[in-house]
Amino acid sequence: MKYNNPLEIVNITTDVLADYLYKAISDLDSEDLVKFDNADYIKDYLDNTIDLLGTDNFYTNVLNSYYGINHSFGTDFFETQQQLKKYVCDANLYLINDSLAVNDTSNDYIACDYVLEMLEADRNDSDE
Repeated sequence: MKYNNPLEIVNITTDVLADYLYKAISDLDSEDLVKFDNADYIKDYLDNTIDLLGTDNFYTNVLNSYYGINHSFGTDFFETQQQLKKYVCDANLYLINDSLAVNDTSNDYIACDYVLEMLEADRNDSDE
């Protein structure tokens, strides 16, 4: 049997999502940064980012931001493309391309709360 269909699977956890959001928001100008004073505003930012980028590009940006561009996630091999796609479907994964699947286990609301805590800590540090 020849297994010619590789599949890398990567997890996006709440911490990974929070790290991505925090980095993106922290890069904003200070007048825009002030607006992020509650988790609902951060959640709106997240939703708008996904809408603007599309799911594939959003997941790719999150992964590249956290793991780096050339990171290897470990590979499983399947005999046929149909077996690969069935596995992805059965495991409730999101297939970005023919060989990279995302297991999004993150909780958006908890990630937004984490980001708010980090931003508040930054504000407190800058006040001292």
